[in-house]
This record gives sequence, structure tokens and C-alpha cells, in this order.
Amino acid sequence: MIDKKVDLDNNDGLCIYVDETFGRLACMQNNNVFDVFDKFISSIKPARVLEIGTAMAGLTCYVKSLLNKYSPTSEILSYDIHERPWFDDLRKQDVNIVIENIFYDNYTRTSNNVIKYIQSPGITVVLCDGEYKHHEFNLLSKFIKKGDFILAHDYSIDLDFFNKNINKKLWNWCEIVESDITNSVKEHNLIDYKNDLFNKAVWTCKVKQ
Repeated sequence: MIDKKVDLDNNDGLCIYVDETFGRLACMQNNNVFDVFDKFISSIKPARVLEIGTAMAGLTCYVKSLLNKYSPTSEILSYDIHERPWFDDLRKQDVNIVIENIFYDNYTRTSNNVIKYIQSPGITVVLCDGEYKHHEFNLLSKFIKKGDFILAHDYSIDLDFFNKNINKKLWNWCEIVESDITNSVKEHNLIDYKNDLFNKAVWTCKVKQ
């Protein structure tokens, strides 16, 4: 249940939802994200989710709840560079949050543990929602397997589309556009997955062929 919706007129991108397991949680997402991710997770039932950018942890916990519901043996691993007071309570509820900068040498290398996690058997979903989403996408897309998914938040196909169709309507922030990731999409054989669905939540979603 959404307890507080975003208020784009006042540049407030914080929504709050109430979860029966995790309680009242803040989420820096468009209000549509709950329906979009429910349809996504229930459809593909991934083996694991890797999230970059835990932040308020609302989306982290929501995804964990969806995994518990649709794919109970699946797990989520979320990385952030800042510890927050509520993280320990969430860890006690089997939400794996790690405080570590996993990007090295100007986003040209990452942790071997991250690569092994992505490349473990079964479908992996990578959520790029940290500080530099296009760098995260361009690096981590190198390691996903055939059938894996990689997503990025605060996305628009380009700035013109953002200004005409998204800003003040769906979301006020654009931090990644298609031209930022075109080379990686081509090099790693990625294709769009359900654009119409993910555009509602201001995410892009690609699947590796």
C-alpha cells in the first residue's frame, strides 16, 4: 500500500509504502514502480537480484518481498557506499546490504565477487540506481549472461523526450539516456524488454540475447 505519493510539483521524489514484513519504507521512485516491478518479477522469477544504490532501501525491500512471494529461493544483494541507521534491522530480515564501493579505476573494473554473483546459474537481474548509472550499466553489462536482465533508473530515450513526456508528469530527474549506453547495448547483444511497461516507472530494461 502506498502511504505517500511523490509530489513532482514540489520536486519531491519520495514515496512511502507499507509492507507487511518490513513496515513503512521510503522509496525514491515514481509511484508506478510497484506495479511495474511486480509484473516483472512475477514473470521472470529471477534467481538473484544485484542492486546498486540501496539508499532509503524501499525498493530493495519491495523487491525482496516480491522474490519471497514469487521465487522464494531467490536472493537480493544490494550495495551502497553509505551505512544508514535502518540497514541493520533490514539485514536481520534477510535483506543482504553491503557497504562497499565495487567500482574501481574510473568504472573500468569491479569486484570479482560481483562478477561471480552475476554469473552464477539462473537468471540475474542487475539494477543500476547508484550515483553514476550509465557507468554502472556500461561496466556491469559486460558480465551478464544470456537471459539476464540489466536495468537503469532515471532513464529517458533522450532529453527531448524527457522534457516533453516525463518531466513534471512522471519524474523530474533524468540521469541516463540511450546514447549513454548505445555502445554497450550493441557490444553485449542487449535488446529492450517491455519498454511500454518500464517507461511508466522511468527505468530502462534490457535482456541479453
